[in-house]
Amino acid sequence: MTAKDSIDVFKKLPKKTLVKWALFLIAVYALYDGVYIWADSKRLMLDMSDVTSGLVPILVMHIDLPLLIGSVLICLLFDRRRMLAALAIRNSREILWMALGAVSFVAVVFFKEPSGTVAAYEIVQALVIAGLLEELLFRGLFFSWLDAAGCGWLAYFVSGLAWGAHYGIRAIVTSSTMTFWAVLPVAIFGAVVGTLAAIIYKKSGSLWLVAYLHGALSLL
Repeated sequence: MTAKDSIDVFKKLPKKTLVKWALFLIAVYALYDGVYIWADSKRLMLDMSDVTSGLVPILVMHIDLPLLIGSVLICLLFDRRRMLAALAIRNSREILWMALGAVSFVAVVFFKEPSGTVAAYEIVQALVIAGLLEELLFRGLFFSWLDAAGCGWLAYFVSGLAWGAHYGIRAIVTSSTMTFWAVLPVAIFGAVVGTLAAIIYKKSGSLWLVAYLHGALSLL
């Protein structure tokens, strides 16, 4: 499919479909940015190096649990069938990726952080919150919708832009000192990574693989 063909397909999509996709992105952005703004107002947007064992339950209640519940509700509301399909374990390779992910993250995190509670929290943050949830939303649903609609290469590009916007908006709402020129590289980097993640997801057919890679990048 040529670039022109992809654009033509996108232009011919029903308005109802485009509205659904737009509402989905708005819901995702509102959830994440709303949680981060709330957490920032409570001074809970911390570097992992500043997290103590006593803060972990507070962070879970104010940040991680709302993101987990909200993300699942958004997926159920917009496309329950595709959510379940994306999370399905189809073969032994996906089980291997899950096992390798768990073992490697435990080893790396505990090597970095001897505190068991903080280390466990960092693993959950990287693998579940940053990895699995965001990949489910942006690759498992949004990219899959674009791809199934026959948008060709545009599916990678548009989903990548949506991902870049996600990170750009997050940078703005979590820092009062961020300028446009400071946010732009963050958004561009997010768009590039999002596009690459969509390509890997399409080629591998495994959400668990891209979730693992995303979690590894987040941990680094």
